[in-house]
Amino acid sequence: MALGFFSDPYMTGIERELTRAFTPYLSGRRDYDRPSTNMNAITAPSFHPMDVVEHPNHFTIIADAPGMTPDDVRIEFQDGMLKVSGEKKGGGQRTEEHAGGRVHRSERTFSSFTRSFALPENAKEDGISATLNNGVLNVNVPKQAPAKQAEPKRIKVTSM
Repeated sequence: MALGFFSDPYMTGIERELTRAFTPYLSGRRDYDRPSTNMNAITAPSFHPMDVVEHPNHFTIIADAPGMTPDDVRIEFQDGMLKVSGEKKGGGQRTEEHAGGRVHRSERTFSSFTRSFALPENAKEDGISATLNNGVLNVNVPKQAPAKQAEPKRIKVTSM
């Protein structure tokens, strides 16, 4: 017996009905009136939550990136905009966990995100660094010292 999208044997009746009711709206699909039986057809919303923290000498952007490696993450800075993106490829690859078994549901195949941030003028392009540790991405953007403001030049007013 093949399991369908909504026939998880461990779900109670109310869990099954709530899943059936809300999955189309929370998954980013547009065909709300036709529940999909193919889990791979459902895409996650494009919004990827991130924290932006300002410290005295730098800004830190923190994002969850579970299962990603540094090669899966791309960070670019141009014209005051910081773009953070990542892509975890699963693509239906079979792993040791699948060996000898029949896959009834495959929900961990692919994820991606892209976010852009307009940084303040005191953000310093040189020295931006990033680390990925235990599925958490930290991007550090140093601040540059504020530019010294020139003293106003006084203009002498004369009479004619």
